Amino acid sequence: WLHDLLDGASDVAEGVRASAYNAIGVLALPQGDLDGSEKYHNLALDSYKTLGDDRGTSAALHNLGMVASDRGDLDLARERYQQALEMARNLGDRARVAASLMNIGCVAYDSQQYADARVPIEESLAIQRELRNRWYVGKALALLGEIAIHLEDYEDAKAYLGECLPIFIGLSDTDGATLALLHLGIAAAKTGNEPTAVQLFSVVDRVRVGVERGIHPAIQETSRIAKQELARHLGWEEYQRLESMGRTLDLRQAWLLAS
Repeated sequence: WLHDLLDGASDVAEGVRASAYNAIGVLALPQGDLDGSEKYHNLALDSYKTLGDDRGTSAALHNLGMVASDRGDLDLARERYQQALEMARNLGDRARVAASLMNIGCVAYDSQQYADARVPIEESLAIQRELRNRWYVGKALALLGEIAIHLEDYEDAKAYLGECLPIFIGLSDTDGATLALLHLGIAAAKTGNEPTAVQLFSVVDRVRVGVERGIHPAIQETSRIAKQELARHLGWEEYQRLESMGRTLDLRQAWLLAS
């Protein structure tokens, strides 16, 4: 429909054209069409600049950062997010500032610069709390929890993840909730709460059966090793008993167990 709009009319207002370019770019990215997404976000960027629309320009730069990140070009992604952030700050656009900070933190995370990733994500979290954007608050808390796991700061991890888990459950975000439980399982295993760790891993395995999408490879490996160590330390029979108990828990019960 958007292509039809652009192809079928020569008198489309430039602002509408820019919005259509942006929308096509947004729709192309999750379909894996990185070339198409980049092409249309660049067209949107040119249109927004022609219009003198700084808000649109900031959005286009941010979206081009997402394309670069998906390509694995983290330096370019960081540069585009930083440009978007500076424009958003000048505009007083708090939501865009928070989004850009979050993605700058994600680039640092993907570069394995975990301590550096904390700072922009914490700033993003503070803004999202002000804006009362519950899902984004949960997302920021979950990222901070995962970063704390990488840094072996398990008490901080439990605090962040314990706060984000009820948010995701309340929003029926099963993916977010199970990832939080996985990280809480790792934290429990690393801090000596072995029965809880086994049951939390069991809940995650049941709900996410066969799904590794969204789990950082290092976290996958950490959880795999943790399960092996738990089985060896507890003994196979006790491990299986606890695993069976975990399979009976729903997400809310798992949250209470992890609390």
